[in-house]
Amino acid sequence: MSGDADVQARASRVQNLIMRKQHVEAVVASLENPPFNAPDEASHVMNAQTVFTALMACSKADITKAVQELSPDLEDNLMKYLYKGLGIPQNNSVFLEWHGQLAAKAGNGCIIRALTDRKGV
Repeated sequence: MSGDADVQARASRVQNLIMRKQHVEAVVASLENPPFNAPDEASHVMNAQTVFTALMACSKADITKAVQELSPDLEDNLMKYLYKGLGIPQNNSVFLEWHGQLAAKAGNGCIIRALTDRKGV
């Protein structure tokens, strides 16, 4: 599958999980294998929107459960998307809630890796 096809398949899978109220699974699915090496910005934007949709669908209880389910690699991916999302003013409160939960679990190393990794989202 091409990068765009992967991103579209992921978006569809995440939407299906959200419709079935499987919010934690939707977050995990949205963070797996992001298109770091995609040649076009459209793939990055579409994947970020998929992640943001999954994050916004979660209640506070779901946030705690989702953060606990994440592997270290997925924690780093989430932190990258959170910093990208903080550039969208209307969503800041949601992203800050996620950031607080994730930073409490993963520590400062996750924040540093997200800010310094050359593989951007």
